[in-house]
Amino acid sequence: MLVDCDGDSLLYVSDPEGSSCHTGAPSCFFQTLAGPADESLVTVETPTPTVLSALEATLEARKSSTGATSYTKSLYDKGASAIGAKIREEAGELAQAIEGETDDRVVSEAADVLYHVLVGLRWRSIGLRRVLAELARRLGTSGHAEKAARSPR
Repeated sequence: MLVDCDGDSLLYVSDPEGSSCHTGAPSCFFQTLAGPADESLVTVETPTPTVLSALEATLEARKSSTGATSYTKSLYDKGASAIGAKIREEAGELAQAIEGETDDRVVSEAADVLYHVLVGLRWRSIGLRRVLAELARRLGTSGHAEKAARSPR
């Protein structure tokens, strides 16, 4: 839950069960501005509150595609070792870009890493919110202290 700067608005991020809007929609946030604030609202079919949640939904939908039409489905079909190899490959490319390539290349490679990490999470049916909750739990904790507190594998 987030509170705005003067404390008069709250933002809840949740997974409602059933509709939470009086219209019967899953959420009250299903309209986007077509242009400047004085223009009309446009209703969107599927609300996507963030790019990452929209991507996560797309990756989940790819599970029912065919490997011939979907690169992501072909990774799912190859399994954990292929997904892990792709994450390692992309992480290496990101590291090289950070070391000596343009900012645009760093951004591109970082996007590739995030994409493939999300593929791996969806393959395991682990939601991104679970990872974000773990990051939130670690906020304010020294990296050394956090690592020392981990359970052995």
